[in-house]
Amino acid sequence: MFSASKTAAPISGSYSVKQSLRFRSSASAYLNRTPSVAGNRQTWTWSGWVKRGAISQTAYRSLFGGNETAITFYDDTNYNSQIIVNLRSSATNVFLNYAPVFRDTSAWYHFVFACDTTQATASNRFKFYVNGVQITAAGPLGLNYPSQNW
Repeated sequence: MFSASKTAAPISGSYSVKQSLRFRSSASAYLNRTPSVAGNRQTWTWSGWVKRGAISQTAYRSLFGGNETAITFYDDTNYNSQIIVNLRSSATNVFLNYAPVFRDTSAWYHFVFACDTTQATASNRFKFYVNGVQITAAGPLGLNYPSQNW
């Protein structure tokens, strides 16, 4: 279980959002959790509200990362604030990137990443939703879905 304060610190004295977290890159802030068991790595979901604080053309910002998995905003000139998913297992890499860019630092986005490698159809094995709308993988890395039961 993550531990965090029940009330966020006010931003410029304007308001506070209860049960929220703010991460500043200058503070190298992040959450960390070490599960007691490996759990099911074939079927999982990550969901959260995200608001970009700043855009940097020379950096990337991970939303979620594990031992061999990362979901990241890539802000470099090649990907221009696209979401890139990197799922890894030993020597196998699966990359998916999504064409929509997320550069609005005033907007809140609700992201849902759903992984179910038991699905027979490749495109059903990893899904990404933004504000309730499914986004299809596309872009320079192409479609590289995980194999069944991966």
